[in-house]
Amino acid sequence: MIYVQVRIKCTPDGGAVLQKEMAEYNKLMAREGGTPIANFVVRVGSGTGDQVHLFAYDDMAAYAAAMDKMTGDAKWAAFLKRVGSVASSVDISILRPLPESGLQ
Repeated sequence: MIYVQVRIKCTPDGGAVLQKEMAEYNKLMAREGGTPIANFVVRVGSGTGDQVHLFAYDDMAAYAAAMDKMTGDAKWAAFLKRVGSVASSVDISILRPLPESGLQ
């Protein structure tokens, strides 16, 4: 199992807009093969106000297949058109749990 962390730095008013789209975002990610684990907002510390989203995939091949499915997908294109202007940056990290982690 691997986890994908998507960290979105929102424009000043973008956080509220993006929060309203979370159900659709999770639904789209699940449709493409990801399992939504959690959606967070950073409340204190570096990146206060950023949104952090965590999704699980069986492996790198499953993640790559999901990304390929998104390319050219009309529903993804519509979603990105609605929310694209509220994100000033997006950083994606691939996480592999340590043996001691509860997330395996």
